[in-house]
Amino acid sequence: MRHVRCLYCHVHILGVQYLPDYPDVLVLYAHKACHSERRGVDPEATWRMLCEALQALHANRDDDDTRERAIELLEILSRWLRMGGFPPKLD
Repeated sequence: MRHVRCLYCHVHILGVQYLPDYPDVLVLYAHKACHSERRGVDPEATWRMLCEALQALHANRDDDDTRERAIELLEILSRWLRMGGFPPKLD
């Protein structure tokens, strides 16, 4: 058994065997959840949706669903930027 870490979050993945018959093969392992987070993001669309959510939240500050949506969009955009994605175009 060899210590293998997730390609994205770097947490140990248990139960992966090292195969000595293939010393020249590098296998990149990842959690399904981590891999699904890596899908492409349209930063312009995310930015537009974030602006709309913030405007709706400004109009109704007690709307918990709109607040959660704005936070979710902020997290999506910040994760995209941390992964090296390009920023949205600001007009």
